[in-house]
Amino acid sequence: MEKFEDSILCCNSILKDYPDNGDVLFDKSCNFVMLLKIDDALDIFEHSISQGIQYKIKAKKSKSFEKLSNNIRFQKLVL
Repeated sequence: MEKFEDSILCCNSILKDYPDNGDVLFDKSCNFVMLLKIDDALDIFEHSISQGIQYKIKAKKSKSFEKLSNNIRFQKLVL
């Protein structure tokens, strides 16, 4: 539906009570990628993978993160 900013607000609401929820952090980072806010996306993605290695695998398969396949920082995070 491409309501990325609304989705970020929803994620923020959940993260107030559960700041280390990896799934919500991952979703929030995807939304930032779609808005082309790459530094924010990678900062949040890094926080999500600190919650579990499964988010590295998920990012490799994610359509959202395809845009970052050539980004050096992203490549280092998913190794």
